[in-house]
Amino acid sequence: MTVFVHWISAWFELLSIAFCIGVLVCRLLVFPPSAPAGPPGHGDFFGNAWPLFGLALALIFASSVADLFIRAAMMSGRPLSAVLPVMPKVLLRTHYGRVWIVRIAVLLLLSFFFWSGLRYRDSRIFLGSALFLTLVIAATRSASGHASDAGDFSVSEIMDWLHLVSASVWGGGLFVLSLVILPGIIRTDDLPAPLLASVAGRFSRMAGAAVGVLALTALYNGWLHVGSLRGLWLTPYGGTIAVKTVLFVLLVNLGGFNRYVSVPLLQQLGGIDPGRRGIIGHLAVRVMPGQDLRDLRGAAVRFMRSVRAEAILVAVILLFAALLVQQVPARHALHAMASQGHSHSMGNDR
Repeated sequence: MTVFVHWISAWFELLSIAFCIGVLVCRLLVFPPSAPAGPPGHGDFFGNAWPLFGLALALIFASSVADLFIRAAMMSGRPLSAVLPVMPKVLLRTHYGRVWIVRIAVLLLLSFFFWSGLRYRDSRIFLGSALFLTLVIAATRSASGHASDAGDFSVSEIMDWLHLVSASVWGGGLFVLSLVILPGIIRTDDLPAPLLASVAGRFSRMAGAAVGVLALTALYNGWLHVGSLRGLWLTPYGGTIAVKTVLFVLLVNLGGFNRYVSVPLLQQLGGIDPGRRGIIGHLAVRVMPGQDLRDLRGAAVRFMRSVRAEAILVAVILLFAALLVQQVPARHALHAMASQGHSHSMGNDR
């Protein structure tokens, strides 16, 4: 039961961190503060993101408290109901405890900063400061996981943090697009085609950069924690990585369809030059059925559904990422298996 609670708690934490980063980068880069929240008569397309941001902060706090109790139980060997007496020692005398204190301090600061500054929520200074604090919270996750085994600010820890941040930029942006921005735009009677095309194009470029960083950091983390095909197939950690990889490939393919087919179509409908499609874009258009260039709402709805499918895939991938927290990295597991085999062999020789 404890393992399951730890897994689900870690999943909610990853989802919440991704959503918070997604809200901030979307407001800064996709739906910039310099632009109005919505054209006259259309309402605020981004306003609904802020209550959800506050909810995500609460979930991060709750999952952090749950993680502290679970880690204290694991370190002390006590049940969850009996860990309070050892909590001061865990917090003050362990690396995890010190990182946890930093996280809660930053989380409280971000919460105060957010709730007291709601009227400045479209200020670049406010958004940039909030994003910095959220990135620090993400860094505390890397500093308390497997990546921290090499030490604070090590290459492995920094690469793990970059992996989490790039996944949050892409995945969190998908959450915000599918839950807040696109539904708000599509519900309007007079659908603002230029705004929709601009949002789709900006997000596509941002997501492309995030995917590149995500792929590179995934390769590094795979080499560091798995290291071989044997580790990939013979350990639970490697099996989880394999499932994540398959889901990631599916996600990239779906994202590629949006980037090379859906987004250029929306740009054409919005009167924005989509630019050169490139080889991939031309091939994608050739294999896809013809699109009606007069059906703006239909194209927008199809794009929103596709983005929602991507967001669901991201949520599933994060579920498997949370599972990795529970598992021994493949390199260590293989080393333990080899040591056990060697000990067993020596015992037989005797």
